[in-house]
Amino acid sequence: MNSDNQDKLLVVGCGNLGSAIVGGLTCNKVLSAKNIVVYDTIAQKTTRLTKKFGVRRLKSLKELNYSPHVVILAVKPKDVIPTLRG
Repeated sequence: MNSDNQDKLLVVGCGNLGSAIVGGLTCNKVLSAKNIVVYDTIAQKTTRLTKKFGVRRLKSLKELNYSPHVVILAVKPKDVIPTLRG
């Protein structure tokens, strides 16, 4: 990952909501895919978004060595703590 704060957006949770947000932002050219990084506890979900939209993915939140400008937590309330523990 970049340590120069180039990633403007981190999306945590790549289910229906997270995928829709990433798709809407990239397809409407609101934000470049290179400025979006995604994370989900289910690796296949991040792989799917990487292939479909060209965003980058984290295998673990521990890989994040900088603070993105915006973090979207797109998980169900019951999954917040387990997801953030990564």
